[in-house]
Amino acid sequence: MAAPFFVAEGKPIKFFIQQDIPEHIKTHLVQKVKDNGGVVEQKVPLRGYLLLDFDSPESQRLRAVWAKSHRPERYFVDYTFVDACISRRGLLPMVFQQNGVPHDIHLHACIEEGNERVALRAQISQCGGNPDAEEDQASVIIAEETSPQWTALQKTYSNNADKHVEPTEWVKWCITNTFMEHWEVVKRDLGGRKAGASRNEYTAAEDKHLANYIAHLIPTSDSSGRTGNKIYKDLETLVQKNPDYMWASRHSWQSWRNRYKQNQQRFNRMIEAIVEQLGIKPGGDGQYGSIRQPPGNNKRPAKIAPATLNEEDISEQIQPKATRRHERPLPSPDGIQIESNSNQNVVEEDVSTEWATREGNAPAPQWVKDIARKRPLPRSDESTGHPSKKRNLGGNQVLE
Repeated sequence: MAAPFFVAEGKPIKFFIQQDIPEHIKTHLVQKVKDNGGVVEQKVPLRGYLLLDFDSPESQRLRAVWAKSHRPERYFVDYTFVDACISRRGLLPMVFQQNGVPHDIHLHACIEEGNERVALRAQISQCGGNPDAEEDQASVIIAEETSPQWTALQKTYSNNADKHVEPTEWVKWCITNTFMEHWEVVKRDLGGRKAGASRNEYTAAEDKHLANYIAHLIPTSDSSGRTGNKIYKDLETLVQKNPDYMWASRHSWQSWRNRYKQNQQRFNRMIEAIVEQLGIKPGGDGQYGSIRQPPGNNKRPAKIAPATLNEEDISEQIQPKATRRHERPLPSPDGIQIESNSNQNVVEEDVSTEWATREGNAPAPQWVKDIARKRPLPRSDESTGHPSKKRNLGGNQVLE
């Protein structure tokens, strides 16, 4: 069974359901929230979700009363949010709400009534936004990029920093990337070219393609390969071989590289969101800097994990060097083998006692006696007192 996703920091997420929602819908919501680890409260939670019916005037009143900037973790969503999370198997991102206050978004009339308009409204309301704002009150206006009104809207609000005109694809892009960012306004080329401007202006779609391309090849931003030449030269080669990369045909590889370098911070945020959304892991096949060498060709030998040691092995390894040398029996002055006591305090070994020399009339050292015992000296001639000499007579050795 999958882990419940209406849980945050080990505690159930709190939900409040608008009171005038039909009873059979409330019963369904309570059961689904409970099945996935959440809990339904009778009061508006400080941290949690308010499940509202965006088609009712009561939802507008609740948002006006309870939307507070000092409660940034209180979210206002349509009650279809619960089933949408279950289908997604996770929480939807609250990309259209900032500091506890929903963004006011207007769906322009150029978007015809039908499935597309219904889907856009649901997506915005399920991710914390208010899709029912009027045009003059909205901070974002969603319109069809191919409609005749698109150019007029951009011209009207081009100098208004508090109002942005975005295409319909922008809504899904923000949800996929789990953050809201306004796309750059791309002006049409009227035949001339401004000083310092590129020959072909970049579109928002091309930026998305570039971010997706880099995310699959260099998913980590700490790599310098994103500003190198190879990744963009390879992109130019792919244009000639793979029709899926025709989106890159309008610009040279040098232009693509400059595009990333000049907008590096924005592209890195886009790439990071794509990597997280798609679950791209560093070190995968085909990624830059992830060449796998065959066994035996590595410059450095592979490290071998140490074997499991018992207590005796560990005590053996942590003993000082002098202790390990005396683990074998030590010879005593009387020739008796003495077992060393490893529990005693060990001092540095005195090597001079093992090969001591004779001093004055003192007895011979023990090591001389040991050699004499193993290799007896030749018998002396009784008459002369000198060692006997051997003589070889016809292959027979005799003593003189």
